Amino acid sequence: MSQKLFDLIIVGAGPAGVMAAKTAGEQGITTALLERKSEIARINRSCTEALGVNEEAFGEFFYFDDSLGNLCFPRNGFTVNYQGPSANLYGFHIYTPGGKRVAMGDCAVQKKLGNAGRVGVVIDKGELIRGILEKARENGVEIFPNSNVCAIRVTGDDVTVSTTAGNDFTGSYVIAADGVNSRIVKYLGLNKGRKFLGTYSVASWDIEGVEPPDPDVMVSVLGLDTSISLCRRPEDGLYHVSSGGYDPSLDHEVGLKKFMAEPAFAPWFKNARGVKRITACVSSIYEPLKAVCIDRRILLAGDAFWRQETSIIGALMPGRKAAMSVALVVKDKKSGKNWIDEYTDWYQKCYYGPLGEGGKSLGDLKAILSRDDFDYLASLVKETLPATMKFYAIIRNIGSAFGRIVPAIRKERPYILEKLSEIRAQAEEDILEPRRKAGFPNR
Repeated sequence: MSQKLFDLIIVGAGPAGVMAAKTAGEQGITTALLERKSEIARINRSCTEALGVNEEAFGEFFYFDDSLGNLCFPRNGFTVNYQGPSANLYGFHIYTPGGKRVAMGDCAVQKKLGNAGRVGVVIDKGELIRGILEKARENGVEIFPNSNVCAIRVTGDDVTVSTTAGNDFTGSYVIAADGVNSRIVKYLGLNKGRKFLGTYSVASWDIEGVEPPDPDVMVSVLGLDTSISLCRRPEDGLYHVSSGGYDPSLDHEVGLKKFMAEPAFAPWFKNARGVKRITACVSSIYEPLKAVCIDRRILLAGDAFWRQETSIIGALMPGRKAAMSVALVVKDKKSGKNWIDEYTDWYQKCYYGPLGEGGKSLGDLKAILSRDDFDYLASLVKETLPATMKFYAIIRNIGSAFGRIVPAIRKERPYILEKLSEIRAQAEEDILEPRRKAGFPNR
């Protein structure tokens, strides 16, 4: 292609990338959006396509305005219009192999509160991306599908991104929004000093006719051969069912079939009629990056700087914020202010500062606890925990609940505490070593 100097080049057209493109287009800066897929809005990567709502996350209190179809970010001062289908979620429930349940949210109680009681909204992610992408196109963003990035280099005040097709795109700034397995992050060498946590693979099936006891909650099943999750889709009776794990030898189709045959869960699938869609992904997981501005010219956004828990909401915000900072730099030539600092400071305040340095991993609990142990622990949690779908709140709730049942465990099954104490005494490097050996660092 002929050389054209852009103000901004965005790599990756997921939620962070399309939001960055829309924002940049609205601010009137010349922008190129590169995406390796040919059909940008087609979702091939496993995703529940759920948004956490009505609780604080990443410094924002996000909510969904059904009447206008707006995703609302009041603290960040913007909305995103979405006109696709949606369905409410009222909690997060954890099941164990024998069907014991730890409930975060009583679905019946939360439903009585109407939309104020929901903690999540399931959407069609493809429709969301399609709508944002169209706005970007209307505002002059040049969109290049089938662009598989293979190199990036900074030369003076320019950054050049190269693709496997032999095309070079040169701009003043680049936003890397190409996901948890970001090629830009890899080519910049940023993974080399980053703690590798393992390679997680997941396969998902959208199945018709699934009938769980609480249809409007997200479900996670622990203690089986693979980690199972289940979340409704916007259409009635259609569920997104996933099998995942850090062991590359796992057969996720076998894991799904075993789950569906478990006596505790088989009734959920007695009227299952067929599969509408199959998706999958493989993610090499690293600790979050502390720096999101590289060589003064390259900004990272969304899962490119994180692990895989920013979610759609946590990706839209940095996509917009990064693009707005670049637009201010391009438009404001007089003040001398480094507008990029607004983005990096915001990231430190809302993302890395409160959540970037997580707690110690306990590794694979299935290696030390039996199916019966999982059932026993879940049976001790009698109360309904606070309704949430926020990943970090779920972990906090589980920790609090476990603390309350320690006396019963110490009396009835002290060996569980002994095993957990042995793990806590180990160095995290040793705990993660089996997972790391099995994984693919892709540095």
